[in-house]
Amino acid sequence: MEELTGTVVLVHPELMNDPVNRQGHVGIVATADLGQDEVFVGFGKGPLGLYSVDALLVLKPHNEIYKDLLNHVQELDAQDFKAMLRISMLLEAGSPKQIKDALELAMTSYQTLSHSTIPLQDKLNPIREQIQAEERDFVHAR
Repeated sequence: MEELTGTVVLVHPELMNDPVNRQGHVGIVATADLGQDEVFVGFGKGPLGLYSVDALLVLKPHNEIYKDLLNHVQELDAQDFKAMLRISMLLEAGSPKQIKDALELAMTSYQTLSHSTIPLQDKLNPIREQIQAEERDFVHAR
């Protein structure tokens, strides 16, 4: 699926079975076949990793992170607050390097990670619904 190619992702740090041992590492989607639930992720050097969409994390949009930051300010310690604010700023600029830096910063604590990322699967659900609707429209148009 070409929409995912080039997406910066984080392999879930608690993933139990990872043949390339990249739990907690940031990589880039090389190719994906969502029908087979296969996402191939590159990490620079070494082999591609094969993952299910629920094994990968992506950052929330910067405006959602900022909103979470304001809504949960009382629950966050100073380090998490600063990290989330920095992540939001990095995402606003949006270059692949800055997204990679933001994901690495998200790994600094469980709180920061849980407030700033979502499973890739959750990000894809609206895309999957749109594709299915387009396919239905195409079939009915025939």
